[in-house]
Amino acid sequence: MLCRILVFLLFINIAISKDSIESNNIETKQNIESITLASNDIIQINTTDKQIELINQDLAQNNIESKKDLNQDLAQNNIKSNTIESLENEELALNDNFPPPRESYTIDKVVTSVKGTEQLLKDAPASITIITSDELENKPHRDLAEALADIPGIDTATHIGKTGGFNISIRGMPASYTLILIDGKRVSSGGDVNTANIGYSEANTSFMPPLNAIERIEVIRGPMGTLYGSDAIGGVVNIITKKSFDKAGVNLSFDTIQNENRNFGANYMLNFYAVTPLIKDKLGLQIRGRYMFRPESRVNYTYEITQNPPTDLNANTTRFPNKGEFVTQSPRFTGSPTRAFIHDTAFRLLFNPSENHNLYFDVQYAGQIYDNSKGQIDFPQSTASEYKITRNNYVLNHRGDMQNSVSWNMDNTILFNINENDGRLTGTQPNRPREIKAKDLIVDSKHFFDLPFSNSLSVGIYYWYAWMQDFIATPHSFSQHTISLFAENEWEAFDGFKITLGMREDWNSRFGFHSSPKAYIVYEALPDYLILKGGVSMGYKAPFLNELIDGRFGADGPAEFFGNPDLKPESSLSSEISVISDNEYFELGATYFYSLFWDKIDFSLPVNNDVKRINVGRSYIQGVETYFGIKPFWGLNFDINYTFLDSMQLTGLMRGKPLNDTIHHRLNARLGYTFKDLNVYVRGELFGERFRGTSSLAERAALGEYYKPYFLLHLGATYRINSRFKLNFAVYNLLDVNFARYTQYGWESSAVGSSGSSSSGGSGGSSSSGGSGSSGGGLGGSSGGSGSAGSAGGSSGSAGANTRNYTGNALAGNAYPFIIEGRRYYASINMEF
Repeated sequence: MLCRILVFLLFINIAISKDSIESNNIETKQNIESITLASNDIIQINTTDKQIELINQDLAQNNIESKKDLNQDLAQNNIKSNTIESLENEELALNDNFPPPRESYTIDKVVTSVKGTEQLLKDAPASITIITSDELENKPHRDLAEALADIPGIDTATHIGKTGGFNISIRGMPASYTLILIDGKRVSSGGDVNTANIGYSEANTSFMPPLNAIERIEVIRGPMGTLYGSDAIGGVVNIITKKSFDKAGVNLSFDTIQNENRNFGANYMLNFYAVTPLIKDKLGLQIRGRYMFRPESRVNYTYEITQNPPTDLNANTTRFPNKGEFVTQSPRFTGSPTRAFIHDTAFRLLFNPSENHNLYFDVQYAGQIYDNSKGQIDFPQSTASEYKITRNNYVLNHRGDMQNSVSWNMDNTILFNINENDGRLTGTQPNRPREIKAKDLIVDSKHFFDLPFSNSLSVGIYYWYAWMQDFIATPHSFSQHTISLFAENEWEAFDGFKITLGMREDWNSRFGFHSSPKAYIVYEALPDYLILKGGVSMGYKAPFLNELIDGRFGADGPAEFFGNPDLKPESSLSSEISVISDNEYFELGATYFYSLFWDKIDFSLPVNNDVKRINVGRSYIQGVETYFGIKPFWGLNFDINYTFLDSMQLTGLMRGKPLNDTIHHRLNARLGYTFKDLNVYVRGELFGERFRGTSSLAERAALGEYYKPYFLLHLGATYRINSRFKLNFAVYNLLDVNFARYTQYGWESSAVGSSGSSSSGGSGGSSSSGGSGSSGGGLGGSSGGSGSAGSAGGSSGSAGANTRNYTGNALAGNAYPFIIEGRRYYASINMEF
């Protein structure tokens, strides 16, 4: 009788448990306690009655079939003696006063940029760094360059452009050698819409999706010509955006940067990201936007006149300041040069017709508008009152997973880009726009196969039609076609040892064929603790479309730029070897790399102030990248990386000298601490000597061959108020380093004689062909450039001169490669709904 009563009570408990499963309230504490009591009863009965034990087994089987997470685990373990202990641990985990036991684990990072499809980071045949969305949120930045500033091998401090943007240099190579992608798709044009004039290309890094729409950023250091073709000679920056639309949500963030020196102005930013499903699991919509407003700066700098004025003054010149006097002027190329509005808006429609096929159509409209009413960007005769850049991108993408006898994945894309520059004038007629436009149509198809004998094959075909228009050029419009075939195979010869061989063949309608081979080895000698990598690859950079025309394609003052249809692509041969350890406790790595370049595209020596694009010289870059990081432990984390660069020009007038703007030493370190919802950090940056690259004897004598090294310290904190609100705060340049250290080295002048004239030069000045002005920012109407090309122009003009026309402006150079703000404060609030 007693057994029947107990059996009856047990069936009541079973019914309660089943009702709890169906109501989906199994995670409440009351159900946990109820199930715990049931388990105790079952265990006690199990020791005395065989029949009840069978009933308990039936109960366990029923719970397995219910497939409810917590009740499934409890039911399966009802007859085990450790059930009570497991439930007690669950209750402790719910109590904030008793945190759950700490477990050590690692999460394998996945990348897609190296071979076009997903693979583990440790297996990728390249040197690659991933920046996650969480890391981006804790790293205040205004543009893409600042977001990448602390990655080993990355240098964003070469100089600042006329629009206030930074360049991205990888392993000491020019910024034009870095290919920027969004979801693996090219966003730049085949023609140089920014023109060959110095200081305009830096605007490219200001185009960036909003932070809250980015899933991660993958940065590859080293050539990737096999997969991406031209422009990836230095490396690749791939911005991966979010693709999910399983539930509706909105993410907003408001950011601002306020300068302690109010003359530098400020920055105000809005990031917006929204997603909603239109048809569950089938159709979704994403909207993203990034908007930044920057007021104009009103910065003036004072420096001392250290040289007596020239004695052969022109009667029409203004008064020259005397030696010992101080001059106050406004430099160009500061961190906030003029009023600007930058916007980037995009819509994406996502469609999943089946589990194995995904499509999306993406439309992006972005633009940058800069005030030039007073010639802040450039002199009014060559630019309009507003300098405008627009970019429209249209992408249709399909990804498929074909599971047949072999695993077959595909990625097909049709891409149409329109880039325009509306702020430049021809200079030949008053207010005559240059109407610079570029259009690019790209059709790309990649296929990935998992083959027998541990082989993974990637093949693809690529077509690119590029068209450009510029009314300063002769002819006004021009175009080209590029067709590419590529293949890459990864073979795991034995456990942990992988060999990758690849080849890309490009055909261009203007310069013909070009090959890009690759060979790479990855060996995981000790899983997670010792990985060896190394390989050899070739890269190339095709000439810009407008550089290949047989005629004029640009101008700078009296100098005209001429193209060359016989130009060959710039080419490189690169090798690297790495030692890596990445486990649950720390990550450590060291890489040695060497790159040899030839057929570099540069300007010829001026003839009557005119210059032509030619292939010149050879050079090499070698260096070491190291990094060390401690995984979070007791709330602490620490990261440090160091990059050493050595370069040399092997031919030309600067033979034996380093490449211009290359830095010898670069160090980044970050110490952070997390306590519950608060994260604080301090970050330091050390920039070593940077080669100035000027050929002006007077400038070298006054300023030296290298820019001054400097150290920056930053402090920041992040606090999550709740699941929806998060605050960020940071102090940039905590030590308030002053980047205005000017020294006079000459006087700006024009030399007139039988051989012609130069617009500047004088005592080491820079002619217009050298990039408008004097080194390091210049003063009194001069700006940017290193002065090397300008010196040649000045010498040419003065060869037959019998009079000199001095303008009254002193030529002065900065000890630093640019001027950026002093101490400044960053604050943001992030909201999720």
